[in-house]
Amino acid sequence: MHRRAIRLSNVASELSPWAARALGFAFGVSGVIGFAPVAWYGFVVFALAGVFWLWMGRAWADASVIGFAFGLGWFGAGIHWVWYSAYAFGGTPLPLAILINLLLVAVLALYPAGFGWAAKRVFAMGRGSGLTLALATLWVLFESARGVLFTGFPWLNPGYAFVASPLAGYAPIGGVNLVALVVVLTAVQGAQVALGRIAFSGLMLPVALWILGWAITQVSWVTPQGKVLDTAIIQGNIDQTSKWRPEQRRQIVDRYLQMTGSNLDVDLIVWPETALPVFFDSAKPVLDDMDEDARERGVGLLIGAPTRNPDGRYFNSLVAMGAATGIYKKRHLVPFGEYVPLMTLFGTLIQFLDVPMSNFSTGIALQTPFRLGDAAIAATICFEDAFPAVAHGHEGSANLMVNVSNDAWFGNTWAPDQHLQIARMRSLEAQRYQVRATNTGLSAVIDASGAIMDIGRPWEATVVRAKVPLMIGETPFIYVGTGVWGLFYVLIVVGFAVLFRFR
Repeated sequence: MHRRAIRLSNVASELSPWAARALGFAFGVSGVIGFAPVAWYGFVVFALAGVFWLWMGRAWADASVIGFAFGLGWFGAGIHWVWYSAYAFGGTPLPLAILINLLLVAVLALYPAGFGWAAKRVFAMGRGSGLTLALATLWVLFESARGVLFTGFPWLNPGYAFVASPLAGYAPIGGVNLVALVVVLTAVQGAQVALGRIAFSGLMLPVALWILGWAITQVSWVTPQGKVLDTAIIQGNIDQTSKWRPEQRRQIVDRYLQMTGSNLDVDLIVWPETALPVFFDSAKPVLDDMDEDARERGVGLLIGAPTRNPDGRYFNSLVAMGAATGIYKKRHLVPFGEYVPLMTLFGTLIQFLDVPMSNFSTGIALQTPFRLGDAAIAATICFEDAFPAVAHGHEGSANLMVNVSNDAWFGNTWAPDQHLQIARMRSLEAQRYQVRATNTGLSAVIDASGAIMDIGRPWEATVVRAKVPLMIGETPFIYVGTGVWGLFYVLIVVGFAVLFRFR
């Protein structure tokens, strides 16, 4: 084993700089196979172990450039679908749409590049399992930064690939980042064993953590309230190219009214994000009969629609009707898709891209859950569910989660599958059932373990029905919050940095 480790170390150190970068890029591409829709999560461990083998085997030489190459592969393969919405629905010429996609990939690749730079300067002298923990924690800090800086884009966090793995047990304790910590720790420890830096017995640490994770999956941190809601998701399957055309409005509304009218024998009906292609107040007269009928039957309706204030501001909202009460206004908007950052600088660009309804206002940070009888329902809209701090803003008082989205923007790409995988992690972290309504798919009901109870066929007008239990109680992650965990990770990194420097 020792001779083989020496050979592996020699291979890494003897690679030319360009060969190392190319291999780093290839490792990044391979890791994407671990995410949905393929979801072979072992490839994530393989990819991360590969890039750490390169970094450490080359004594962190060229670390930031190798990290950048890895990021280009990871994000280039993982979010290759971004160009589609700009090209198909924004009227952007194909070369420019591809350029926008490449620029986003390059920006995101700066995070693994920054990790390589920081690891070389802080932990280059580290050794053993302490180095493994330090590097894994530093990686998680960079993941946290990626979810916050410049409004955040936490897509492809390694932890998401493991929502249906033995490591899922860590999610209710520390969220997706704790899962990612164990994943990266496994990869780093494996790389150190392969390089002969630690003994083969060092693999017992990740093996033990995987076994512990599996054991914790048997723990339920919350309990059923006793009430079960019969729910229906209305997936209208409205073509994105015609959704905002004035001549299509009545036909779209009539489709949702017809599909809803056929399912008023349930407790809760959910429409997707901006299911109404007009402001809610404009459509309300057409919805009044449905509203009254639902209220008399005790049926709650959650309607995705743009709303507006008298001052002219408008919001991406979810509005309660029937027996339900409340309104939710989206808090975390998509830059350039729903609002224009630095309007004086980018206003002309957004006019060129011609994105409909692209200047929404932001909802207030603290919003109360919807109410439907004994049910308190926490809502998120679109990719808000990629941000744990936003998605779990109400779980302590809410016993059901709802997400509405319109992934038609990304067509028949990997984006809807990846988004559903993220939603599953949010359910797992809070151990709450989730009703997820989308325009064209993937509409689904997710149970408290993150598993899919039922799912609608994509690109079809369909109704997904399921009986959803309400849950009470808090998981450790919801009780502690993301801030405490973030501080904990910072203390670990600082502690090991001091230890290695003065050893």
